[in-house]
Amino acid sequence: MTASEDLAEKLRIALDLHEAGVQMMRQNLRRRRKKADAYGPLSLDRVDHADPLRLASFYDLENAGWKGREQTAIACDAEARLFYDSIAAVAERFGYFSLYLLKSGDAVIAGHFGLTYNGRYYSPKVAYDESYANYGPGHLIVHDILRECKERGIVEFHFLGPWMDWKAEWTSHGQRHANCYIFRRGWFGSLLHAAKFEWMTRLRKLARHPRLTSIRKRLR
Repeated sequence: MTASEDLAEKLRIALDLHEAGVQMMRQNLRRRRKKADAYGPLSLDRVDHADPLRLASFYDLENAGWKGREQTAIACDAEARLFYDSIAAVAERFGYFSLYLLKSGDAVIAGHFGLTYNGRYYSPKVAYDESYANYGPGHLIVHDILRECKERGIVEFHFLGPWMDWKAEWTSHGQRHANCYIFRRGWFGSLLHAAKFEWMTRLRKLARHPRLTSIRKRLR
């Protein structure tokens, strides 16, 4: 078994929202919201049951963006869709499913496939309509979810996934999480281990080489 660690942003709702950087960003979001409202009033829906139509709205939204173009969206893989449908059904059963959809009029422009447990909100999957990118729909939905979570007594917002600049705009706090991998004994397990932890690491370092970076810039 091999474990790897990463750092994911964690926002303490009652405290981090008062940080100076977050306050400035929220002011910018208010200006963006006014502009977005011109196309239709913004509203946030929270769905706590595994409604197939609402789930399809989220999957379609994700598939319409870059994840769909790169074939990594949930809708691109039947097994992945079944997996997330199952998560939604089980989460509904135990009372921690939270599907958020931000709408402009009747159009869904951003979504979170989320889970709420023990006073904390977790966001494993997010999506937004790229045609609204100038209005920051990804930030607008985070702002509205934070406000709704605060009203419900949720104390923390966990972005999950790797550390990213847009998430760091909301908080300077992070929490380490670990991925554990179990490989079968023998040559095939050793081959998979080498591919995951040796070959891919070398390829990522090679991709960041200054010479390759300059070539990519010239090709754009």
